[in-house]
Amino acid sequence: MKFTNSTQFKKGIPSWNKGKKHSEETKNKIRIRRLKNPTRYWLGKHIPKEMKDKISKTMIEEKTTSRENSPNWKGGVTQIRKAIEGSTQYKQWRQQIFIRDSFTCQKCGDKGGGNLEAHHKKSLSELRQEARTLLPLFNLYDACILYTPFWDISNGITLCKKCHKKITFGNKKKKGG
Repeated sequence: MKFTNSTQFKKGIPSWNKGKKHSEETKNKIRIRRLKNPTRYWLGKHIPKEMKDKISKTMIEEKTTSRENSPNWKGGVTQIRKAIEGSTQYKQWRQQIFIRDSFTCQKCGDKGGGNLEAHHKKSLSELRQEARTLLPLFNLYDACILYTPFWDISNGITLCKKCHKKITFGNKKKKGG
């Protein structure tokens, strides 16, 4: 669409809605919309403490219900996995694997420093399940940290990201198909 000078810049011409007012019905619709989504209304404004509490409570309720209703929800395993991978013990295990394998991918020979990952030969989910079964009195994170096969370096191998992806997701495709 090509604009001419007269339509491109409308200097001095009032806006189409200047002087118009919302009807009571429209005002009520706006109020209802703001109540359904209070965070959008308060964007950039000072929020009273009561409203902050109400918003956070609503968001927490929505987050937990949507999480648990998802068919992919597995009880918060991702959070435990991240906690394990952030632990000092995991970092030490990973470093030992890299040193043993001379910082080289054991499949393709790639020596790219930031490209390497430590892979558990026996999957983390299997190890996690074993830890849960054998140490039922501990919470899952503590059970995993205390479970020695988790940290056995013979269960680890150094892989580049590409090979790690092939091994991890390639096996799942073969099992399913």
